[in-house]
Amino acid sequence: MSSVINTIKSSREFFKSSWIELKKVHFPSRKDTIAITVRVIFLICLIATLLGITDWCVGSIVKHVLSTKI
Repeated sequence: MSSVINTIKSSREFFKSSWIELKKVHFPSRKDTIAITVRVIFLICLIATLLGITDWCVGSIVKHVLSTKI
């Protein structure tokens, strides 16, 4: 019975501390969130394009090497 009471007290203290910490969190504004999202989408498109070009180049080189008769 004592362990149950201790568990409840510990849980209550944990949630109380968590709530206090959550109040300290600074959430970005809508403008900041949109700006960061646009940057992330742009970088994803850029990296995808670069990887696509690299894949195409390596694929072309490998095809050329494999199709060459010795």
